[in-house]
Amino acid sequence: MQDATSSYLYRRQQQQLNASDACADAAEHYGIHPAMLARHLIDSGAATGRDADRLALFAYTFAY
Repeated sequence: MQDATSSYLYRRQQQQLNASDACADAAEHYGIHPAMLARHLIDSGAATGRDADRLALFAYTFAY
């Protein structure tokens, strides 16, 4: 999960993707369900503020 988190942060900061696209891309790359990665990013504190709000909606929409 640490690699997926690093991938999310790279896509979010360096490639300047929005939070949900960065999460979906990282999850797809590592074979993780996007909702699971979104919840992990929120719980671990990797996504905060508005990004956490958007990822919460993203996780709810793609609930597993």
